[in-house]
Amino acid sequence: MAQLTLEELRIREWSRTLREGTHLALHTVDLHGRLCALTEVLTGVLHADSFQEARANEVGAELVRLNATAPECLAGTLELIGRDLAPSVPTPEPDRCARVQGAVAAGFVAALREQVLDQQESVRRTMVQALERSEVDRQASEDRFAVMFSQAAVGVGICDIRGNILEVNQSMASLLGYRPETLLTISYLDFIYDDDSPEVHEAYHKLISCQADDHTLEKYFRRPDGSVVWAHVNVSVIRAPDGRPEFLVILASDITERYQLAQRLRHQATHDPLTGLANRSLFHEQLRRAFTDGAGG
Repeated sequence: MAQLTLEELRIREWSRTLREGTHLALHTVDLHGRLCALTEVLTGVLHADSFQEARANEVGAELVRLNATAPECLAGTLELIGRDLAPSVPTPEPDRCARVQGAVAAGFVAALREQVLDQQESVRRTMVQALERSEVDRQASEDRFAVMFSQAAVGVGICDIRGNILEVNQSMASLLGYRPETLLTISYLDFIYDDDSPEVHEAYHKLISCQADDHTLEKYFRRPDGSVVWAHVNVSVIRAPDGRPEFLVILASDITERYQLAQRLRHQATHDPLTGLANRSLFHEQLRRAFTDGAGG
């Protein structure tokens, strides 16, 4: 049997890491070809005279398109870059490997966020259309709505504008850490906290005062066990025939892992890796914020 080359061994290990982390729809041969192409891209970015951030971003985005969205998939890819590729490729700058790893992770995070947005928009359109169907096909619409509602991977809740939670699916209950029937006894206003960002409070008031039909934001929720979950939330207003806001449809997707990854990447970008002290980037960021706040005050 022919002996595998070092590159083929790397590809096989990378493929195994991705398949162990999540379900991939691609056949093994097709995945091998895609990973070979990505390896060539990474090698080129590591070796290029100038840093090609966009190409490294694209590698991270490609992982998401392959459905390799588990944290282990990204971690395995970054390990491959640092352990196997970088030492075998001459790099024009000492921190090139770290920059490539950061750009791949950033591309992964951005593509994962875009995927969440697309999923939520699809569910939102289906929910709104089902709620606005005419009386003629209301029963069929309600049946489709019930299936979509119960089986959606996205958390879905329907509330009245007074704050009463009328319906939630299991995905929403799991995200918030409650049983579905318990959530029906809680006001959604209990999930708007005093220390939430001003954007959260402003969005709520705009929605119930007819100043907006929908709003998208990222916020945290406290679970009953004391843990905190970050979610990407979309809120849409369903209006009565006379235009009054009647219901709020709330979609929520758990982005805790993505949020924590983004925070780690930001910390790495603004702190010295050896000392842990703030670097020049953080100083400039804080300086800009101080001038902005001063100008606004």
